Amino acid sequence: MNHPNENGASSDVEHDGQVVSETDHVPPLTDSSRHGMQSAIERSVLKGDDVGDVKAVHVNMERSGADQIEAQRVTLDHSGVRSLITESAELINSGALRLNADKAAFDKSSVFLANVRETRIEHSKVGLAIAGESTIENAGPIGVFVAGSVEATGDVNGALLVAGKVSAGGDVNVTFTAITAGVLGAAFAATLFGLRRLVKR
Repeated sequence: MNHPNENGASSDVEHDGQVVSETDHVPPLTDSSRHGMQSAIERSVLKGDDVGDVKAVHVNMERSGADQIEAQRVTLDHSGVRSLITESAELINSGALRLNADKAAFDKSSVFLANVRETRIEHSKVGLAIAGESTIENAGPIGVFVAGSVEATGDVNGALLVAGKVSAGGDVNVTFTAITAGVLGAAFAATLFGLRRLVKR
């Protein structure tokens, strides 16, 4: 049973040592000195909100934005986040500047930096990604993609692809392979070393 607090809002009740909430949305703890959300305990549902930091078990965002999210499961729909740390993430028409997850699925989304154990990319853009296993379907431009294995069911266009195993059902167009990237990297390092010696003189 929930008891009203002094503001008339329902509060959680402790049963057998567990906090039980009857609401889907757990009110955030706000800080008057900072615009945004500080923390949420169980589930946070955001619609049309711009917040700061979100910490919850489950986070669902729709047409919203956040600075940082830490949660077990995150779903973004037409939303954006600067930093996302989670076990499972699903991005739909959304964007993330930095993402760290065990599993992630991108659908018509953009991610700048991604570190994912298992990922699925559909019609999305990725700047730099490091993944264990990846499934790519008609991905947009991919900058640098390093993966243990890649299964491409559609066309893939990227600048650099380094993968242990590639299974492609479509066209894979990569500007640089691991070998050419290594040669260019060595040449760049040698040039940089020479420039440093010239500057020291």
